[in-house]
Amino acid sequence: MKKIKKRILGAILCVMVLLVIIGRVDAAPFYFGDNEIYWPTWGNGTSDDTQDVIGVPNITADGGYGTVENGYVKDIHVTWIEGGHILIKEPGDVFIDVGADGEWDYILTHYTSEAGYEPYLHEWAKGTTNVTGLIYHYEFGIHDDHYYYTDNGDGTIDDNEIDWGAYSPGSIRESHPVWFKKPDGLDPIGTLTWTGDLSQSSGTIDFENFSFNPGQGVYVGNEPFYVGFTPKCANDTLYSEPTVPVPEPATMFLLGSGLFGLAALGRKKLK
Repeated sequence: MKKIKKRILGAILCVMVLLVIIGRVDAAPFYFGDNEIYWPTWGNGTSDDTQDVIGVPNITADGGYGTVENGYVKDIHVTWIEGGHILIKEPGDVFIDVGADGEWDYILTHYTSEAGYEPYLHEWAKGTTNVTGLIYHYEFGIHDDHYYYTDNGDGTIDDNEIDWGAYSPGSIRESHPVWFKKPDGLDPIGTLTWTGDLSQSSGTIDFENFSFNPGQGVYVGNEPFYVGFTPKCANDTLYSEPTVPVPEPATMFLLGSGLFGLAALGRKKLK
């Protein structure tokens, strides 16, 4: 009787382990590159419209990657292979379009405070690690410039000054979204940390360690989604639908068969 109980207990433990494994099967990496020179509907009628990369950094050669777990985006990382410009240290914001319907739904910002939304004033944050950023859930059209800070080609982001003095003419992508201009009264749904320094010759910008208010997150479910990203000079942009690998049917069949077999074994021993 004791042997039977031990076997049943062992079978139950195996079932629990397999259930944990099955739960983890839903955690999948995703990868994205660059399918557009501009985000859709953008462009300024100049030679920029035909140039995928204007100077440095080159972020589209290697693209980016992240993780989706149980329908939630857990992290996003952007890589580059050509950097080195002293002014390109801060990243832009990450924009996520759930359902690929031309409407942004989530924004992962790199700035450290809701007050005033002036990320470019946080000079101390450039090139540092584990800087706190905020996450917003807000739907607006990809083409709607009311919710972006954009470079206008005259050394400014809207009416707020940035020192573009060290850039040669034509080394930035004028009039392209860079940061999220949040509406007044919009509260973040969570925080993140970002790490990276685009002035280096190569590396990765990491948006990770997401933390949310209860019951909230960057939820994409099983829908297609798009990711948009650019450095603050917008010289190169990412706009792409990530590729999310799915578990192979054979793997799921084996896991299901194992659970069925262990359950059958337990019933047999009880008789």
